[in-house]
Amino acid sequence: MDLQNYFTPYVIVIVAFTDNQLPKISNLPQDTVLKSASCESQFIGTCIYNWQDTMPFDNSGFVTLTSNYQSGDSFPVGVTTVTLDVFDPYNNRDVVAFKVNVTGVFAYTFCYVFFQLLEEVLEN
Repeated sequence: MDLQNYFTPYVIVIVAFTDNQLPKISNLPQDTVLKSASCESQFIGTCIYNWQDTMPFDNSGFVTLTSNYQSGDSFPVGVTTVTLDVFDPYNNRDVVAFKVNVTGVFAYTFCYVFFQLLEEVLEN
């Protein structure tokens, strides 16, 4: 029996793509100090901080960026670390951070609350 008539030869080529290049973030804000006298405030004792959009990029063309804070969020008194996590579909990941330091708000908040209470007492 001649088996050549029953089988068609096939060539299967498997291409494995390996991506081990870390994604990156450009336009990362620098550590920043906000003074209460010059900051926009949403709530007493906080400052709103707006920064330019960060730009994630990767050689794969697909990248996801997450962050614990967004531009325009309110930051409490003290030092807050903003962490940005960027990753691609091949599980390559890079984490970067910058600090936002809000200073001088305590005195402003204390005075504001004190004068609000004083005003209520004087009105009654």
